[in-house]
Amino acid sequence: MTGKFRIEVLAPKHDRAGFACGSDPLDKYLREQASQDMRRRTSACYVAIDEKTNTIAGYYTLAAGSVPLTDLSEELAKKLPRYPLVPVARVGRLAVSLPFQKRQLGAALLWDAGSRRDVPPNGPSLGEASCSPIVGSDEPRAGLGIEDPTSLKASVTMDGMQDLDPVPKPTLVYPFEGPPARGKALEVAPGVHWIRMPLPYALDHINLWALDDGEGWAIVDTGVRNEETVAVWREQFANSPDQRPLTRVFVTHMHPDHVGMAGWLTRKFGVRLWMTRLEYLTCRVMVSDTGREAPDDAIEFFHRAGWSANAIETYRARFGNFGKHIHALPDSYRRLRDGEELRIGANTWRVVVGSGHSPEHACLYCPDLKVLISGDQILPRISSNVSVHPTEPDADPMSNWLASLTKLKRELPDDVLVLPAHNECFRGLHLRIDALARGQEKALTRLRRSLAEPKRVVDVFGALFARPISEADVPLLGMATGEAVACLNHLIYRGEATRSVDADGVAWYRFVAD
Repeated sequence: MTGKFRIEVLAPKHDRAGFACGSDPLDKYLREQASQDMRRRTSACYVAIDEKTNTIAGYYTLAAGSVPLTDLSEELAKKLPRYPLVPVARVGRLAVSLPFQKRQLGAALLWDAGSRRDVPPNGPSLGEASCSPIVGSDEPRAGLGIEDPTSLKASVTMDGMQDLDPVPKPTLVYPFEGPPARGKALEVAPGVHWIRMPLPYALDHINLWALDDGEGWAIVDTGVRNEETVAVWREQFANSPDQRPLTRVFVTHMHPDHVGMAGWLTRKFGVRLWMTRLEYLTCRVMVSDTGREAPDDAIEFFHRAGWSANAIETYRARFGNFGKHIHALPDSYRRLRDGEELRIGANTWRVVVGSGHSPEHACLYCPDLKVLISGDQILPRISSNVSVHPTEPDADPMSNWLASLTKLKRELPDDVLVLPAHNECFRGLHLRIDALARGQEKALTRLRRSLAEPKRVVDVFGALFARPISEADVPLLGMATGEAVACLNHLIYRGEATRSVDADGVAWYRFVAD
């Protein structure tokens, strides 16, 4: 640095309102999100202060993460401890205010980030991988991601898995500057409008879609059931310049952030719910668990995976909350079928079903508009959680997930505009599908190596996930357990692993060499 700037940890004393770097998402992040991420310990934010004006001239964020040791060069790897994952620090965002650009301040900030050894008290600790999106980047953020609730029959805050490996990432194209503001809609294609709803989780949003349906609007996905979502829907209805009513409600799958408000909307407007059969019926079954005691089969499932008595007791206390996130579903629905063509307004949309993330996930594809509403099946920056649950402990959803990726690439053209449930709209469908498939195969390769000696489910987390999985965070532990069992079951079905259960009822897995 030249002495004209000083670098400090972002604090309430710093005036962020006037910061403008030419990128609205980066400006908005500093104003509205940076302090929240620091309080959550997901990232630390450092600001460069101009000593003459005492204003913020630039900033960057640091987050802890890790990379597999096997992905480093041999020369570098031999200098490091032989742990499967190597801690790293990641620069998530870096921005320079317009008046200070072209003065090499950005390079100075990057140098400062690379040389920094201190972490502020409310910054991320090593191993706590950041789950914040990296604006303007398509780099992977290793570890379990944050998505919608819930994979098990307990209320959890995550359902997405962030990319587990530094697979070479495709260059995806994000054609819009940013999402619509709260209570507003953004037209992304003729008659297709983007709505963003808040979520009370670390991944704090879900994208919904309004389709011009002639006499009104068809809605795709609905948001989670809570008071804030109701308030934002009311703002949406009040702010819309087009006051036509809803005509029908489509739901891609049964997770609460997608189906949570479907019952409320269908009753409010007297319209039908459109959903695939397995998603509708599975949701009804899971909602019926609300208030129940945890079943013995679920307790056995987690004991067999290697959970401690304390973790299982916490699971018991949390069980049965799934239905609290969902308004009561209508008692009937209109079934969506794979390959079915639907007339929505002036356009024809085709139902494309995938599975693995959920039992019968519906995507909607419009050839005329070249638009794909992908739900959680294809996301640009995180990959969907694929889990085995206590209700079907021997399932192989990973095979379904990988087959669905192949199917989507075969049936859908590459030049579509993809409208995902999370992150931003993007182009580059086939590149993203290829990256997801490669990333999963690399995770399975690490798992095979880790099974050279017998291991329990909880023992393979280090091979699959780049962030630590602690028993203190039972929702995250449940997510990791479901994903790990899915990977292990997949190897068993491929004849590449065996499972045996010891006298204490705990399962042990081992790789089977050719």
